Amino acid sequence: MNKNSAKTRHIHYAIRAVCCFILAVCAFIAITQIDYRAIFDEFTAIGYEPSSELDEIVSDLRLTSKGMRVFKATRAELQEADAFNESCPNADSNYYVLGCYNHDQIYVYNIKHRELPGIRQSTLAHEILHAVWARMSNRERDELKSSLDAVYANNEDLAEHLKLYNEDSFYDELHSIAGTQIDKSQMPPVLAAHYAKYFEKQSKVYDFFADYNNRFKAIRTRLEELEKIIAEKRASYEEFLKAYEADNAKLSQDIADFNERSRSTSNGFSTIEEWQLKRQELADRQAEMSKRYSELLERISEINKYVNEYNANILRTKEYTKVMNSHGADAADDVAE
Repeated sequence: MNKNSAKTRHIHYAIRAVCCFILAVCAFIAITQIDYRAIFDEFTAIGYEPSSELDEIVSDLRLTSKGMRVFKATRAELQEADAFNESCPNADSNYYVLGCYNHDQIYVYNIKHRELPGIRQSTLAHEILHAVWARMSNRERDELKSSLDAVYANNEDLAEHLKLYNEDSFYDELHSIAGTQIDKSQMPPVLAAHYAKYFEKQSKVYDFFADYNNRFKAIRTRLEELEKIIAEKRASYEEFLKAYEADNAKLSQDIADFNERSRSTSNGFSTIEEWQLKRQELADRQAEMSKRYSELLERISEINKYVNEYNANILRTKEYTKVMNSHGADAADDVAE
């Protein structure tokens, strides 16, 4: 064997070894990048068919193919109160739930109220995002946390809601809240891109939340306005009443004095003209007091009008919260999805 032939053979061996190494690396990359959870979800979703009512709700969310896969894999159910309470047991009496993600299955309380549009869509989207978070790796979660922190820092209302959750579930819950209760225009690009993987139009998802939440906000705002109006009207009324009562008491005393003088022979009026003048003055004051009394009644009526509106709004809020409470009890302090 000549030296050139041996050298050529060594080169071929080296090339073959390099090619085998490259193929092995490519195979390893291909294997490790397979989304096994997605494959598992596809199998889990086999045979699942949502109810016609739930199908309409999920259609409203306009899920991407990835979002639809998660939805189907969780075999979501729209449930009435008794079934929902079994699926989503709630041990905390301080709040009640609208939906839950439990043992990789989604349950949504079937709330039906003409003045609470979008509540089921918003709840379903919220729970889908819990399922999404459960499927994310620690690395993927860590990549979102700084953006979630930014959303939390810029929305004061979230602090009250998230105080219900411990450190382990804080970001899980914040991830679902941000995706359903914060409009795309108000969130960092990283988060917007993340939610776009699951919702074709995240702003539409936000609209469902805003549709029903704004009704509560409008009522709360009006109640605050009414409290201020009623307090001011009552203070003004009390001041008006105090002056009216003082002037009316003075008028009654002056009339009594006039009548006494009219009957007196020693301290009476010196002329008929003087008597008539004094009598007319008292008559004018009586007419003025009569007008003031009518105004007093008008002020009471006005206050009652605002009080009735206030009470109607309270009853309206209680009606909403009772409908939202699957246990049918009085309204609780907080709502969780």
